[in-house]
Amino acid sequence: DGPTWSNSNGFRIRHAYGEMTMGKHVVLAGQTWSNFMDFAGIMPSMDFATDPGTTFVRQPQVRYQYNIGKGQYTSISLENPTLGLTAAGPYTLVNNGSSEDVMPDIIAKYFYANSRVTFSPRVVIRRFELEGDDAFGYGLALNTSLKFGDGHKAVLGLMYGDGIGRYAGLGFNAGAGINADGETDTLEYSSITGGVVFALQQNIRLAIGAGYSEQDEKGLEDGILTEYANKTAFSWHTNLFWNITPDIEWAVGVTMGDVENMADKEGDMTRFQTYVKYTF
Repeated sequence: DGPTWSNSNGFRIRHAYGEMTMGKHVVLAGQTWSNFMDFAGIMPSMDFATDPGTTFVRQPQVRYQYNIGKGQYTSISLENPTLGLTAAGPYTLVNNGSSEDVMPDIIAKYFYANSRVTFSPRVVIRRFELEGDDAFGYGLALNTSLKFGDGHKAVLGLMYGDGIGRYAGLGFNAGAGINADGETDTLEYSSITGGVVFALQQNIRLAIGAGYSEQDEKGLEDGILTEYANKTAFSWHTNLFWNITPDIEWAVGVTMGDVENMADKEGDMTRFQTYVKYTF
């Protein structure tokens, strides 16, 4: 499991970081969730990664956060620049998936929350370099959530980028690659996610969510991607969560999805899941 999405190599370290708070200032250093993520504005899912288009990255970083006020902060981070450059979609990597970068990914984030609404725009700037050639990429994301009625919650997420790559979720899309002219070039990507969580009772929730992502076909035309690379992905899921006690949760759900590659060939899946989780 390489750096394409979880930055694990051999012996696996998920989180290892230190954090220091000085009044309104917070400094973090180590490996943890990327500053480009926003947990408040994504759908809950039994397998955690949820639908296509949801950012899911742990990586080494140095982050500074300024707490503006209650439920409101800004942050900026320098994060691991390893790219997963590709010549044929997610499965064929150039230079073992690594580049010769000297510039870390730069991520800026704003987060706001009150008793009903959360709102979080983010931006990432990236520099790709391989074999003496370089290109800049960027990604934009916006997640928001709204509580309504008696404990219900709606969420929406939007993402767009040119070279966003692994920030698009689970390494399903490429960030950049070598085109037919031998130059480093970036790939466009866009996605939308959302759904609703209904509070059926105080200890029972029903979640219904979906996500759609698309990688630009221009990457195939330019020779960066092959016909096996992913073009579009869509899935929806529904989960029922029951907190039997404050420590024990039971859940059951179904996920249905499909994917289409650059050759217009499609595949689909249906997955049923259940678990009993004890929190201690």
